[in-house]
Amino acid sequence: MRSTKTKTKPKHKADLTPSELAAVIAAAREAKSTDPDEQRRRLKRGRMRYRLRRQARPHYVLAALLLAASATRITAHILGTSFPVVVTIAAVTTTALTVAAMIMRNKTYAQKRRWLLAAAVASVWLITVAGIGFSWEAVAVLLLAGYAFALPWWRKHRIPNPDTVPIDGPDADFTVPGLWQANIGGKSGGTLPNSYLTDQREIKHGKQFSGQLQPGKHSIDNARGALPLIASGLRMDTDQIVIDRHTTGDASRFMLTVVTHSPIAKPVAYPGPQYHHATGTIALGPWADGEGYARWRVYTDDSIWGGVLIGGPGSGKSRMVDNLAISTVDSDSTVLLYGDPQHGSSSKNLAKYATWSARGMDEIATMLRALWRACDLRSKENALLGLEGFTPTPERPGILVIIDEFHRVASDKELAILLEYVAREGRKLGIAVIALSQYAGIVTFGGNEALRSAIMAGNAAALYVASKTSGGLMAGLDFDPSKLPADRPGSAYLKGQDRSASFRGFLVDDPAYWWEQAAQPALDPVILRAFGTDFTDRAVRDEAARAALHEAVYGDGPLVVNIPRPRTDAADVEPEVMERFGTIVEFPTGLGAADLTEAQAKILTAIRDGNATPAAIRTATGYGETQVRMRVNELLTAGHITKTGRGQYAVATPAKRKEIA
Repeated sequence: MRSTKTKTKPKHKADLTPSELAAVIAAAREAKSTDPDEQRRRLKRGRMRYRLRRQARPHYVLAALLLAASATRITAHILGTSFPVVVTIAAVTTTALTVAAMIMRNKTYAQKRRWLLAAAVASVWLITVAGIGFSWEAVAVLLLAGYAFALPWWRKHRIPNPDTVPIDGPDADFTVPGLWQANIGGKSGGTLPNSYLTDQREIKHGKQFSGQLQPGKHSIDNARGALPLIASGLRMDTDQIVIDRHTTGDASRFMLTVVTHSPIAKPVAYPGPQYHHATGTIALGPWADGEGYARWRVYTDDSIWGGVLIGGPGSGKSRMVDNLAISTVDSDSTVLLYGDPQHGSSSKNLAKYATWSARGMDEIATMLRALWRACDLRSKENALLGLEGFTPTPERPGILVIIDEFHRVASDKELAILLEYVAREGRKLGIAVIALSQYAGIVTFGGNEALRSAIMAGNAAALYVASKTSGGLMAGLDFDPSKLPADRPGSAYLKGQDRSASFRGFLVDDPAYWWEQAAQPALDPVILRAFGTDFTDRAVRDEAARAALHEAVYGDGPLVVNIPRPRTDAADVEPEVMERFGTIVEFPTGLGAADLTEAQAKILTAIRDGNATPAAIRTATGYGETQVRMRVNELLTAGHITKTGRGQYAVATPAKRKEIA
């Protein structure tokens, strides 16, 4: 009786386990290495002539032209006349150029123009030589023109440096999935072992893959945290790699986008106001992979949202703020207010075009008190009209308050209280605050965690900052803004987008032009009543403030500048100063503020304020566990603090410091 064998259907690669996939890849490589045809191909690829075939191609072309010219002269000598040869060459080259132009119709315009121009020059040279004969001048012209046309080709096909030749040999797999298996996943011992890529598809600016992680061992958070190592393993830059959640919702899978030709490598021109009425958002600029735009939310159902924008000098922050402000005002239902402790010098356009520009700390305090009254009055209006939350209209517009150099304003305790109230209560009353600063830590918010939470509940964008300790200091932002390219203004990360991609903000090259096109609505009667004379008399105060500034800069009187100095004796401080600023930090004997790093000083202050445990210190300072542990150990070693118990610290007394010294 004939036995029957049941044939099993082979598994698809996507259905294999990581171990099975690795075994399949290993078996394929083993079979490939022993195949005679493959061995012959490897031998061929190892020859110098094969490796330099692209670099030698222009030489072959010039040699072929010289041989063709020689053949035409011999033919003309045999026929006794050059005319038939010239006509024949002209007809053949014209036909060849026409056919070549049709074949190259899918090439870019620059490629077609360069190739056809080179072919035309070669044809003219050949016809000329066929008609008048060879000469040293003709050969020199051919060589000069030929090598001039060959330069772009050689620039594109460079001879690789010896140290860039892979140790795997010529049969190494340098595709993205191959590099992933060799350096990151599979059995490579990389940062994401047993992971692999499948389902490659082409997108507009590169390629996209589905990634499978080892279930129960890794998640997308591990993949995002390993982004620099993944970029290294794929031999790319970090801004070429984007890791997103998988469309299936499977937590063990992810989407990997590899950007091969970036849409943000060059500045992105501002196309005009970007407010989108249907979603209540503003497009800040395109994502690094070109898949849509990063969006800043302004309005949602019954709410208005502010946020924080962090960026160092030259990062492109000013142009991004211009887009935000112009686009919001262009919505026809939002009024812009602007505050600048530096008397309006931080942004001349915002100071000029805002409905209310508060120049200097005193005017900012006046504005914030008016906003407090506005929140209170609008809350009563909502109760009177039976409204829940806030929906903007041109007759009852929202109010967007942009505060520059926010850290200076928030360091004033009275203003920090006003800001916290407006940021927290204003969301449902149509009043929002945007904070601008150069630092991502809690110091930007005056150490006020409630203020930071209220503002960052809306939006948070981080452009390039030089500080290497900025990573992790902006809650909800998983990426370090110091890793953004410093030479690409406008590059930024946006919190809460569930994307690892950076984006590049639009370059608003002429803000004044767009401001002239925007027309802000008028304040409604309720807000005008709340603002009162603080608003109606703002021009008079502004003129007086400018006169005072002129006198301070150009006046004849003695120069008086109040320079803050560290206090070592709280008893010497005037009572009204103590009441305004609270307890003055007493630095250790012989130690000034300049002798401590910023992190050490913040942690020392936190411990002095009664935050005795590492957890309490982290909450007070916003630093991570490693940062707190390292700085605490440094302060212990230097004798500035003492350990009072297990996990308990206190500021060292002068006697204790002397004893340690």
